[in-house]
Amino acid sequence: MVQTRQRCAATATQIFTAAAAAIAVLAAQGAQAGTYTAIAPYVGTGTSTGVLGINNAGYMTGTVGNADGSGSAFIRDPSGVYTLFTNNGDFNTVGRAINSANTITGYSTDSSQVLSVDSEFSRSSGGALTQLSAAGPGALHGIAQGINSSGAIVGDYFFKSGGKTYRHGFLLASGVFTDISVGPAVNQRTQARGIADAGVIDGWVSQAGVIEGFVYSGGVFQFISDPNPNAVGTYLEALNNNGLASGEWFDASGNSTAFIYDTVHHTFADLLPPVAGSYDAFGLNDAGRVVITGVDLAGNSVNYLYSPGVPEPASWALVLVGVGGLGAVLRRTRKDRAALAV
Repeated sequence: MVQTRQRCAATATQIFTAAAAAIAVLAAQGAQAGTYTAIAPYVGTGTSTGVLGINNAGYMTGTVGNADGSGSAFIRDPSGVYTLFTNNGDFNTVGRAINSANTITGYSTDSSQVLSVDSEFSRSSGGALTQLSAAGPGALHGIAQGINSSGAIVGDYFFKSGGKTYRHGFLLASGVFTDISVGPAVNQRTQARGIADAGVIDGWVSQAGVIEGFVYSGGVFQFISDPNPNAVGTYLEALNNNGLASGEWFDASGNSTAFIYDTVHHTFADLLPPVAGSYDAFGLNDAGRVVITGVDLAGNSVNYLYSPGVPEPASWALVLVGVGGLGAVLRRTRKDRAALAV
């Protein structure tokens, strides 16, 4: 009877392992089987559009650039109507993320385009602009990006100490500023990029020339590198409330490939739009829809909305077989326990 219980336990372990593997396959297949819909750009002579953020209702944000390097941020409604805005009339304004209340985060620069002296902002759904600052660092210069449903914002900021310039991540929540950094070294950069409602943060860090993504929770960093053999740098850009992150990996030539990363099962799935090019994935929502921006091989700015597809029936069958088999094992185990109790 003991041997029977051991065999049942071993079988259960095998089924659990198979089911977990099938779930990982589903995650990868979902990205491959999804649909890519071209996002119509803003209509303007000589302009280029970069879509960088999306919320659950389908509102988007990003930037519309002009030939002289100037640009405006935008909010795009689900019907495709663009509303442009600038932060205090600055030369270039970029929207990076948008939450469920249609609050947008981003940054703006003067004609120098220098981030270390730029302005980070948030914009309410009614159009009110707030310049981000905090006790200690004062006005924040860098990139404000992630924002969750409660209005907590993450990004990065520049500061000087001892004659050196540092770039750290930050969390700004309910007026409380928290520095987020892997370490103090001047050659180290920590850049927070996405935040879920539970407070989990993702982003990327550069240390001694090595670029890795990270997931940050409870004061602990987990570092992530895309397993593709051509990847020389991994960036995480957004995080939803279901444990999915979006981002991109770069090859040695500087070309980027967008991806989805499952932070629960630790699986990557590349996002490959129908037109070849170099692509980044800055924003995603809780439905797993991802906004992808980049340039095609002809150098044209292009944007796609990726929508996850239905997994292959064979993969669902594998999961169901695993669950069914596990149920059978549990029923046999209960019978064994009943027999032992007699």
